[in-house]
Amino acid sequence: MNEGGPGAPDSGAASKPTASNGGNGVKRLNHIDYGTYIGLMRRAFKFLRHHYKEQDSEELESMKIYAKKFLLTLEALLLRHGYSPVYRARPGVDVAISGFPNYMDIVKLGADLNSKEERLPKLMTASELSARILNLVMEDPEKDPAKNAEELKNLRWQFAERAYLEILDLRTTFFQFTPGKVYSAPGVVKERKKDRRAYHISWACYDQASNLPYVYMMVFEHDKSQPALEEGGPELVQLLEALQIIAGRAPTELQAIGVLLDEALTHIYPRLLRRNRIGPIYSPLLYQDAVELNPNSFAARIGPHFKEAGLPDEDFVILFETETVVSDREEAPKGLYVRLGGKAKSRQIFHVPKTDRDLYKRGSSSVRRWALMPHRLRQHLNEKDIKALPELYGKVEFLVYTEDETVRGVEHVG
Repeated sequence: MNEGGPGAPDSGAASKPTASNGGNGVKRLNHIDYGTYIGLMRRAFKFLRHHYKEQDSEELESMKIYAKKFLLTLEALLLRHGYSPVYRARPGVDVAISGFPNYMDIVKLGADLNSKEERLPKLMTASELSARILNLVMEDPEKDPAKNAEELKNLRWQFAERAYLEILDLRTTFFQFTPGKVYSAPGVVKERKKDRRAYHISWACYDQASNLPYVYMMVFEHDKSQPALEEGGPELVQLLEALQIIAGRAPTELQAIGVLLDEALTHIYPRLLRRNRIGPIYSPLLYQDAVELNPNSFAARIGPHFKEAGLPDEDFVILFETETVVSDREEAPKGLYVRLGGKAKSRQIFHVPKTDRDLYKRGSSSVRRWALMPHRLRQHLNEKDIKALPELYGKVEFLVYTEDETVRGVEHVG
């Protein structure tokens, strides 16, 4: 059931759901319209931000940044699919079983970003398009209504295409790989050597196997003999390239990512690596009309509880988690090369408990899992219900949200 890899419960396959092949047991998902879908995601991310306010400032700021980028990406997809003749036959969002957009839609954003500078000059300017639309609207409706309607449709598509391409920006949009900024982080960790400085960096990726966004954060040390990373230069370029190649997808063992980054970067020493998985998300808006929903899927098993609790279709459950791996110590290089006077980089030894099967499999020092749901749903679920839902059972912390007139926010209920 967990085809998305470690920590991605029932999140789905990357294949596009159709009448004959839905991916991960779904023949057809709801094709929810983008306006409704963006509204659902805005609410989910709003409550996630409430939760992260309780975390450390670096994590809160990173999650706020990437949540904003992801919502802007959904708006970009609305422009891309809402008016284009190529996508007009599509009735709405191509939602994967994870409740998030299909991976290929995110991949195409990157391709469009690369062709942006070539395509924009070929389109009419916004002022030219506005003038043409105004002229059509003001024309005699009896003149040729069918021709006018078709031309107006074409102009709206060009307007949406221009707006879509202008939105695409590596600094503000969530792509398959989305780099973040490097910040000086003195005091976050105690540098192991005086000739190093501490840094914090974040980045995000959209995983193909699970159709889910992941946000990474890393605290590391950097040799003072090299130019400061915040000034840019070859060292920063090398770091960003390594992140894209080594940690541009998930899930992969977190320890393995730390080791590979440590080996690939001569003057950088990873001390702490954290990965936040966002999703999957369930809502009746996404699945209530789905055909042949796999009875073993989380959506099929949690759906009846929404109905029994009398919840509106706009409510949701979102699962998310944070896993961390930390460097326990540093190990000096050994071997003939060193004994003959050669210099080699000290390696980080990451702490992964061998007695904890789940942590050992993930290559992590610690993992925390959460389920955010309506308060009424949590009250409705009894111990027997939860045991029948592995995604909610075990070491899962429950968060509940309320939106009535007196209480708005998120509460941790254990």
